[in-house]
Amino acid sequence: MRTKGIGSILFKQARKTPDIEAIRCGDQSISYNELNDKALSIATVIAKSGLKNQTIGIVGKRNFSVYMGILGSIYAGCSYTPINPNHDKSRIANVINECSIQLVIGCLDDLSKIHNIINENSLIIIMPNEKTPYSGFHGKSFGKESIDTIKQNSSPIEVDKNSIIYILYTSGSTGRPKGVKVTYQNVLSFLKNMNQIYSLPQGFRSSHTFDLSFDLSVCDMFFTWSNSGTLCVLPEEEKLMPSEYIRREKISFWYSVPTLASFMDRFNVLEYDAFPSLKYSLFCGEPLPHELAVKWSNAALNSTVENVYGPTEATIHLTRRVYSKDDLNRVFTNGIMPIGKPFSDHEIEIINRDGNKVSYGDTGEIVLKGPQITQGYLNDVEKTKSAFVHFDWDSSESKWYKSGDFGFYNTDGDLECLGRKDNQIKIGGQRIEIGEIEGVLRNYELLNDVVIVPVKNSDSSTKTLVGFITTSLSEKEEQKIRLDSQQFLERIFFPRKFVEVKAFPTSDSGKVDKKQLLSIFHSIS
Repeated sequence: MRTKGIGSILFKQARKTPDIEAIRCGDQSISYNELNDKALSIATVIAKSGLKNQTIGIVGKRNFSVYMGILGSIYAGCSYTPINPNHDKSRIANVINECSIQLVIGCLDDLSKIHNIINENSLIIIMPNEKTPYSGFHGKSFGKESIDTIKQNSSPIEVDKNSIIYILYTSGSTGRPKGVKVTYQNVLSFLKNMNQIYSLPQGFRSSHTFDLSFDLSVCDMFFTWSNSGTLCVLPEEEKLMPSEYIRREKISFWYSVPTLASFMDRFNVLEYDAFPSLKYSLFCGEPLPHELAVKWSNAALNSTVENVYGPTEATIHLTRRVYSKDDLNRVFTNGIMPIGKPFSDHEIEIINRDGNKVSYGDTGEIVLKGPQITQGYLNDVEKTKSAFVHFDWDSSESKWYKSGDFGFYNTDGDLECLGRKDNQIKIGGQRIEIGEIEGVLRNYELLNDVVIVPVKNSDSSTKTLVGFITTSLSEKEEQKIRLDSQQFLERIFFPRKFVEVKAFPTSDSGKVDKKQLLSIFHSIS
């Protein structure tokens, strides 16, 4: 079935508001008219190359080239996958081969970093303004001059709703990175749910803090562009301290991982009414501490504060819990805000190890069902079968996605997420969730941003625990906390050592990178 998909929606919206800024990067911007024009030109090159329903490689980080390339790929009825040129070369080669990428788009500097990896017969589109040919590449190159001479298609190509729109690779933190196949229909379902909740005027200012390899970037782009907003790209030099960026760009729609807000809190910039322009503030990708939600609410008096949840396999996010002033003195499990309730067209159940539903309020694995659930993993039938399943207790033909996250429904009917199954550790024969340990320790002011990392034995069993903090902790203070916390936490679960870092290292997604923290520990041990 052909559908007027996201390409048609974005194209028509851009035609309605040609002069509004579509993207702002630093002190430069492009209008919807210019973005539309470049995207149509790219789509025409793709179509004339004979590529149909293919995956296009988008090379680079957050710059005009990649946005033009993404939209051009969609206008051509193709899918895209982001390629970070700074990633390990073997990982890039794997993505190119696994996705059968025959055409890549990016700026000259980014493309040059991977020119030895690009397939010999590939087509290269160099954007936004470099000349061609460029002798450093295999294959045929297109640049601004050659693209501008091509007669454009008049509109985007319509696609089957079940066609792939993008393939994003998981971080690989629990094994080899998996390519998640997301369809046009998945994204349209997400946008429909978003538009039922949020109302913003044309020209509203949206944050853009995520790397393109993180699926939350899809919300930034497509929700903003489908509502004629301005995508305000966070400069790399302000990535750890975006408070001035929020004020300077007059951001009204904020979307980030909680770590970014935590950085700002650590440097005392979440002052009362610090961000008057904000109307909606969404946090996703990591647990949102209750205390941080309170502080952000005070800093953004005119804004909602929302904890949203959804794995890549469920297309960005599909639950929502809005912070309320009534929450101020409430106590939540591990000091973490609930993730709320699913969108109205989705279902969430909690199951035990046997795949049966648990009693209401009991803990188990979170499983998800609805139109945002994706098709599975690229070229991996076995992992797809194990993660996307049918249950005997559901008579429908729909598949459920096993999230790998533990959770339960609280007495308010809100879902609380306790973290990953692989975040459960066992020491001395006793099991515990890492989030539970962090929840206890964060009750102490000196440890309110603690991150616990398990150190493993050669057989992968947990040897000991290390706590990473960004504040100084004296021996006397640590001993006092150690003794006091025993009323809440078994002694064996208290970290063997605390390591002070200036700031938590983060991955491309903006989340705290525990692998890097573990490397820091090993380097000083």
